Amino acid sequence: MQLLIIKITSPDATPLGAVISPKKTEASFTETDWETIRKHQRGNKIVLLVPDTDVSLAQTTIPSKNKKQMMQALPFALEESLAEDVDNLHFSAYRESDDSTVKAAIIKHERLGFWVDFLKSHDINVHYILPSVFALPIEEDGWSVNIGEEEAQIRQSTFDGFVCDLDVMDYILPNELEEHPPEALYVSGDSLRVTRLLQDQDIEIRAGRPPHSIKYADIQPTLVLNLLTNYNRGESALKNIDWSPWKPVAVIGSLLLLTWLGMGFWQNHQSQLKLDAIEAEISKVYRGTIPSGNLTNPDQQLASMTSRLSLLQGGLIDTSVSPLPTIASIAPILKRFPKMIVKELIFKRNRLEIKVETPNLGMIDQFKQTAEKLQLRVEIGSSKTTTDSVASTLFIQEAK
Repeated sequence: MQLLIIKITSPDATPLGAVISPKKTEASFTETDWETIRKHQRGNKIVLLVPDTDVSLAQTTIPSKNKKQMMQALPFALEESLAEDVDNLHFSAYRESDDSTVKAAIIKHERLGFWVDFLKSHDINVHYILPSVFALPIEEDGWSVNIGEEEAQIRQSTFDGFVCDLDVMDYILPNELEEHPPEALYVSGDSLRVTRLLQDQDIEIRAGRPPHSIKYADIQPTLVLNLLTNYNRGESALKNIDWSPWKPVAVIGSLLLLTWLGMGFWQNHQSQLKLDAIEAEISKVYRGTIPSGNLTNPDQQLASMTSRLSLLQGGLIDTSVSPLPTIASIAPILKRFPKMIVKELIFKRNRLEIKVETPNLGMIDQFKQTAEKLQLRVEIGSSKTTTDSVASTLFIQEAK
């Protein structure tokens, strides 16, 4: 996966850009402009590094092994350490295993929405939002420290770090070092300031990597803590977690109701038109064959001609077949693909026609394979690919 990293300190600042991938493992940030970024966003995953002052990093222990329950408990587990009401905050979290410490990134809903809208105003669709401190190196035996003009960034591990003004660094850094002392500090910038600060401590000061350089290995592991995960504008973190898995079901339910109402009126009208045409055809054929005869049993002849004409024309819609069994089978599968958005649902000729929108073609293929394992036949009628989504029409019915 190739990443286009955008680093910005404020909306008015000149953006910095760098492109890295598993093959191009290291790059340097260079000043760029939004037009250049737009030209290079195709084929790349966009990562926005926002100011560290917008994001809080924390960790806690939650006994529940269920991910949904973990996310529900997370705001309350961290509530005492947060200055803001949890309903105003968005939480993203990562836990390596059921027994591991939960790593969390927290940002105000309002601030996260601001950065999303800011990039949209420049016609850029962002995939990941992370704090800038994650661009610093991960050092196995120490911390990375970047001394800037006004603030200091400290990265302690893959998911841990903080930022502070230089005016208070002399108080904050020694306290952090006393609690979890590393073997060494890898310092970039004014290393003499750190050396004077730690002259009485047994911690080695080493040269750090320049802050304008970034490595794929330092940023890629942190993508799982993406601040856009489970983000829905205007909702609290708890509401997002409770309702987002059921969105496909809610969409299908509302579309089904509208479809059945419209289908009833449409079918009655179409059926009446066809019956009138068939009745006229019966009279024409009968009178052409037997000019002096009479239609002695019009209902029987009408049924016979209707059946024959239906076979020749491909069959009328079988209103005796209910779509509910197929919908009941496909609904749990749609829950597994929350990023697959259902745009339209129609039932005709004994099969479901669903128009969906997905981030990529791979998701369509995964959906098809999953459905076929559950004895559902999926045909892809059409697909239209844009820069950041794929619109497809799927035909679904029970496998025979």
